[in-house]
Parts: sequence; C-alpha cells; structure tokens
Amino acid sequence: MRHLTIPFVIALCMIQSGNLLAVEHLPTESEVAQKRSKTPHAANQDNVYVTDNFTVYYRGKAIKGAHASSFENVGEGYGKDNRYVYYNGVAIKGACTTSFKQLGGGYARDRSNAYYAGAVIRGAYASSFEYSGKGYAKDNRNVYYNGKLTKTPDRRSDTGHPSSATLTTLGGGYSKDSFQVYYEGKPTKEATASSFLSLGDGYARDPWKVFYRGEPIKEATATSFQYLKDGYARDPWKVFYQGKVMKEATATSFQVLTNGYAKDAWYTFYKGEKTK
Repeated sequence: MRHLTIPFVIALCMIQSGNLLAVEHLPTESEVAQKRSKTPHAANQDNVYVTDNFTVYYRGKAIKGAHASSFENVGEGYGKDNRYVYYNGVAIKGACTTSFKQLGGGYARDRSNAYYAGAVIRGAYASSFEYSGKGYAKDNRNVYYNGKLTKTPDRRSDTGHPSSATLTTLGGGYSKDSFQVYYEGKPTKEATASSFLSLGDGYARDPWKVFYRGEPIKEATATSFQYLKDGYARDPWKVFYQGKVMKEATATSFQVLTNGYAKDAWYTFYKGEKTK
C-alpha cells in the first residue's frame, strides 16, 4: 500500500464498503425490455405505421381511436384494424375493414366501393374493380386514370368511356384500346393505336408521327426517331428536348452526358439550352 496515493486508497475503501456513489447503475435486461415496450416500433424501415402495446402511430402521430392489437399496415398509406380503415392515418368513413383490399397505385376496394388515395371513386363497380398499372384502373364498364373517370370517346354502345376489356397500358402515361390512344386518360389525336409505341419520358410514335405528352411533334421524323434520355431525343436531322427542337444542336454528333448536360461537336447544353 506504500506506493498507492491517498485518494486511491480512500476510493478503494469506499468500493469495499459499497458506498462509492460514482459507480453508475447499469440497467438490467428486464428494465431494457420494459423501456422498449413503451417505444413505438416498426416491422421494417418503410413502414409508416407503427404500434406499441396500446397505440397506433402514423409518421409519429398517434391515431386516436385506432386498435393497436388488431392493426395491420396494408401498404401505400392504407391501414386497418378490426373497426376502421385508414389512409395516411385518417379513418375512411364507411369503409368495410373485413373486405378491404389494397390493389396498388393508390387504389383499393371493399365490398361496396373503390378508392383512390383514400377517397371513394364515385360510380365505380367495386366487384369488378382492378388496378391495371401505371396510374390506370378499370371495372367492367369504365377506365380510370389517377382515380378519375377517363373522359374519352368509346366504341361501346352502353357507355361513353373507353372499353376496359381492351385497354392496354404502355408506360410513360400512355395507354390504348382497340381504336384510340390516350395520354393520362385524354385522347391522343392523330395517333394510330394498332402500331403506337411509348418510347419513355413522354415521347411516343406510330409509323407516321412522333408525340410528346400526347401532342404531335411536327418537326420530327417518325421512322428514325430515337429517344435518348433525360428529356433528350433526336432523328437524323434534329435534336429535341422535352418535345421542342434544339435549333443549335447537331444531331449527327449529339451526345447526352449526365445531370441534364449534353454536347455535340461544337457546343455544350444544359437542359436543352446552350451553355454560355
């Protein structure tokens, strides 16, 4: 003990006597488990609904009246317990929890109604309602885009809307039935449905015309038109950005770079505009 300092000797004596106040209390396993049970937890990182033993939360905010023990996250903002259906944490009035089914793309249905983003789609036939993909849905009579009835001419005698039985989604906002092409649910005039192709990012063509977001590009040559990326496209003579001709760009040497930039043999461009 000769080489020990006086403070150390005092501390050693206090430890032996059980009186050292500086020793920190470490929680036991049962205490850690009890603390965890009081904290909301999610089944996975992407789950916006979480529950503890008594409460359901949506993005950290408690949902008043939700039943935690029976709550189920059904995806895309929808959830349900044994009494109510919820969208983004808000109860959907009149929705039937036992028959409720999430379909994808923001659409859902129960035994009586079809829904988009938590709102009832008026006039939809729930029994035959289904999600077609890329914003479109249909029942046995009508077609919908982003939850709204498509106001387009039809070849059926019993309704003024496109035939859901023949509707095909093409991507990029385009769809078609046996006779008509649509962009975001509206007719694309002058387009030929049987040979229509969606190229991506709003561009499309048939054998005679090129389209951007449902409107024809008069300066483009359909047979040799090519969509590149990031809004850029070209034919053998012209370059386009978001459907408009880039007058100072040379098609034969044009290249798309990254982050909106592009170049030809003489100039560089950013989002369709020549850089200074």
